[in-house]
Amino acid sequence: KELTPKIQKWIVDLDQGGGDTQFLAKGRPSALKIVGKGSAPKGQLVLEGSKLSGVAHFPLETLDTGISLRNEHMKKKYLETEKFPEAK
Repeated sequence: KELTPKIQKWIVDLDQGGGDTQFLAKGRPSALKIVGKGSAPKGQLVLEGSKLSGVAHFPLETLDTGISLRNEHMKKKYLETEKFPEAK
C-alpha cells in the first residue's frame, strides 16, 4: 500500500474562459461603497497539492463603477492607468 498521498495538479487556463473581474472599495465614512467590474482576467494558474502558482492579469482601463466621472478619477488619479495599464 502507498503511504504518501498523491498530489493532484490542476491547471486553470484563464484565456479559455469568460467572466469578469469585480471589486468592492470601501471609503471613509464607511457608508461609501463602490462596486465595479472589468474584463475577464487572462493567464494561467496551477494548483499542485496546496501550492498555487501562475499569473493572472487584466487591463485596468476596462474597470467601470457605473459613473463616468468617478471612473475617470479612479483611472487617472488613483490607478494611473496611463503608466500602469495592467494589473497582475
